[in-house]
Amino acid sequence: MPKILILNDSVYGSAFDLGDRITEVLADKGHSITREKAPTDDTLRQSEFDAVLAITSTTGSGDLPENLTQFWLQCQETFPVITGKPYGVIALGDSSYPEFCGSADKLDTLFQELAGTRVSEPCRIDALETPDPSEPALEWLQEWLALSGL
Repeated sequence: MPKILILNDSVYGSAFDLGDRITEVLADKGHSITREKAPTDDTLRQSEFDAVLAITSTTGSGDLPENLTQFWLQCQETFPVITGKPYGVIALGDSSYPEFCGSADKLDTLFQELAGTRVSEPCRIDALETPDPSEPALEWLQEWLALSGL
């Protein structure tokens, strides 16, 4: 049973709601899930997992929400490698802002720096076009699971 570590943070709750839905879908498929809403760099060191999936909103000028910002800063300092493990990023944002889904870019770059394996482009969901992010996220998730061999 593949173990997936979900890193989840949200500004207004939509990314948490999406995290609930994705956790449910993955559990129904038989995956073992560890979900962290306030991860630290130790989360990557101390958790046993086969893949990492980040689900986040975007705030400000393409920034991560508070808990994932702290995680990102810690990882920049301590470099907890995830060598060869597949990772994925789902980001919610608003395309009317210049840094649309900038949180996806930050996490994608971080996981690459930590030696993770990128199997697909991050999923960027525009709140202006998609009021319910579940459908595009779940569609992306199926592809990500297949490409990850999970």
